[in-house]
Amino acid sequence: MTVKVDLLPVERKKPKLIDAFTIILLILFIAAAVGMWAYGKVVLDHKIAGLKKEQAEIKREIENLAPVKQEIERLRQTAQNIRQQIQLLRDLKRNPSDFSRLIEEIKKILPKNVWLSSLNFDSGAKTVKFDATVLGTSSMQPLETIGILMRNLRSNPAFANPVVGGAVREDRGGYITYKFSLTANYNLEAFRPAEGGESK
Repeated sequence: MTVKVDLLPVERKKPKLIDAFTIILLILFIAAAVGMWAYGKVVLDHKIAGLKKEQAEIKREIENLAPVKQEIERLRQTAQNIRQQIQLLRDLKRNPSDFSRLIEEIKKILPKNVWLSSLNFDSGAKTVKFDATVLGTSSMQPLETIGILMRNLRSNPAFANPVVGGAVREDRGGYITYKFSLTANYNLEAFRPAEGGESK
């Protein structure tokens, strides 16, 4: 048996780094990527435009409903006032003497140089609010009078937590007056007889 060995040097072929098939695949990949990016951009732009349009429509609808919202709020406030008036009338019906005594107590605590322009009871919050005018005298300044009124309210068991809402000075031809409002809690139980006792 004979084995023939070729010992002559043979030139080694360099491998091709990029062949035609690879180039074609690369071109297809780039084309696909560009196509997907372009498609995605178009889709996103379309969605953004749609959302902007929807946003504009919602804004217009809100502007159109603004007057309706104000009217609803006004009606809600009116309904609340009506409920308070109904409750007040019910309380008056059940215990008319209580409110009569309450008004009498207000007359007692008012200094002589104070007169009322309005008196409102809120039976839900159990508060009384009155608007009044105080006239300055030679012996008593208007703000001093308001302070005395606050002290009278605090010392009366029918009232609690008096708060002055404001005081506005007015000059009436040499007479100094102050317009002010005052709110306080009232307690109708102060006029009702204790169990086994009699009312005051």
